[in-house]
Amino acid sequence: MGFVAAAFAVIVTTGAAQATPVNLISNGEFETPGSVTDYTIFPTNGVPGWGTTGSGIELWQQGFLGSPTTGSDGLSTGQSLELNANNGSDSVFQLFTVPLNITSSSAVLSFDAWPRQAALGAVSLVGTISGTILAPSSMAMNNALWTPNVFNVTVAAGETIRLVFQALGGNSAISPHVDQVAFTVDVPEPGALGLLCAGLMGLALVRRRRRSASF
Repeated sequence: MGFVAAAFAVIVTTGAAQATPVNLISNGEFETPGSVTDYTIFPTNGVPGWGTTGSGIELWQQGFLGSPTTGSDGLSTGQSLELNANNGSDSVFQLFTVPLNITSSSAVLSFDAWPRQAALGAVSLVGTISGTILAPSSMAMNNALWTPNVFNVTVAAGETIRLVFQALGGNSAISPHVDQVAFTVDVPEPGALGLLCAGLMGLALVRRRRRSASF
C-alpha cells in the first residue's frame, strides 16, 4: 500500500506541476483594426475587446508624433492605445473571465506605458467575486521610452474581471498610451489531465493484479 500511495503522490504532483500561462486579454497589442497610418479615433465599439467611457477609442501608429517605436520587449510596437480620445478623464476597459480550471490564484497584469506629454494615468482591476483586486494605481512611465508595468494579483476561479485604464490629463493632448497588455493565469497543460488519468488507471491495474496474486 505504501508503494501505491507514493506512486499516486508522484502522479498528482507531476500533473499539478504541468501548468502553462494563458493570456486572458483580447487584442492587447491593439493591432486590430490594422488600418492606422498616423492616428485614428474609432467608434466606441470599433476596437475589438475594448470599451470606453468616452466618445471613441484612439489608436496610434508607431513613431507618430515621437511615440516610441520599440516596446519594452525590444520589438516593434505596431499600434498603441491613447487613453483619452477626446476628454481628459476618459477611461478604456475590457471585461474577461478567469477559467474555472486555474492551477493557482496568482495572476499577473502587465503592459507598457508612455506618457506622451508628461501625462498621468491609473490602472485598476475589479472582480465579480474578489471585489477590488487592484485599487487605482499609478502607471510607471518614462518620457522617451515604453516603460513596463507589472502587477502581481490574486483572483478567483470563474470570476469576471473588469480591467480599467484611466487618463488623468486635462485634455486629449495630455494622455498616456498603453500597449502589450496581458493578464496571465496558469491552467493545466492539455497533457497533464491525460497523464493523471493514465497514472490512476495504471495504479488500479497494479492493485488488481496484487489482489489476484494473493488468492
